[in-house]
Amino acid sequence: MTCLIKMKVALAALCMLISVSAFSQSAIVQLQFEDAEKAFNAGDYEAVLHHLDEVEKQVGVTSKTLYLRVVAENQLFAQGGNLYEDEAQFTRLQQLREHAGQYLKAMSAQGLDDKFREVYRINENLGQYPATKTAWLDGKRAYLKKREDERQQQLAEEKRQAQQRKDAEYQQLYVGTLSLEQARYHQVSQIAKIPSDSTATVFLIRPEEGTENVVQSVIVNGAMVLDKMKTGSYAIYHCTPGLIKLGDVFAENRKKVKAGKALLMGGVIGLAATSGKIIAKSEKPFLLDLKAGKTYFITSIVTKDKTIRYELTTEEAGKAYVSTYKQVN
Repeated sequence: MTCLIKMKVALAALCMLISVSAFSQSAIVQLQFEDAEKAFNAGDYEAVLHHLDEVEKQVGVTSKTLYLRVVAENQLFAQGGNLYEDEAQFTRLQQLREHAGQYLKAMSAQGLDDKFREVYRINENLGQYPATKTAWLDGKRAYLKKREDERQQQLAEEKRQAQQRKDAEYQQLYVGTLSLEQARYHQVSQIAKIPSDSTATVFLIRPEEGTENVVQSVIVNGAMVLDKMKTGSYAIYHCTPGLIKLGDVFAENRKKVKAGKALLMGGVIGLAATSGKIIAKSEKPFLLDLKAGKTYFITSIVTKDKTIRYELTTEEAGKAYVSTYKQVN
């Protein structure tokens, strides 16, 4: 603001010091120059240049018009966009540098005054910017590379934070302090009616090893999808991408069942002894994030110690099971 006030004061003094004779030839020229001054004081620097062009068409370039042009162009350059994002800024820079140099050269023998000092300071300040188009292009490449590096760093940080939130939520889902319905950072998978390129294929397999006299009910994300599944069988499900959960732990079986049968309560296979009071418990909840177009083979084994164990097995092992087992859905 102080600099601008000084320029306005210098402008008022300029009219009395140089090139008065050129303007006295025409009242129209004087009025046009006054319009340029008014536009400068109003901060309309584009209008300043327009009025100066009209003046110089009639009287040529004078010290008055050149000074006013330099200070107006300096304001436009200062208010412009990023030098390396807008080539028009480089054009303004070159014009400003040229006109400031012309003024200093023409007025160097006229003695030191405030106007000369102001243009000198402007010209010195331009030294920090590229002097040629080649230097500007080099600077632009360096600027764009730095900006891209910063963008990639920001994206990497955002990705890290997103994964951190997702991992924390996964842990809550795993220990049961958060339900799938409350998940914010995981998509929850749904069983699809028909397979497609956008679904995942899940083979749920009951191997023959383990407790054979247990009948398993299959529950996916809290919903029963199959009520009876014996060993030596498998079921196929086509699911949308997202998280599935198997094996929620249930403390005890409160329903009396026949000997040798099992009941899945709340997502867990129940194993009934003769009394019907003991059930098998999941070793741990089973969570799997399904991806579109992928195939997964999951085995479910009820062990001798009444523990339910879900495992993601290899494609080779899964296909070996499927080749000899019976599909039950």
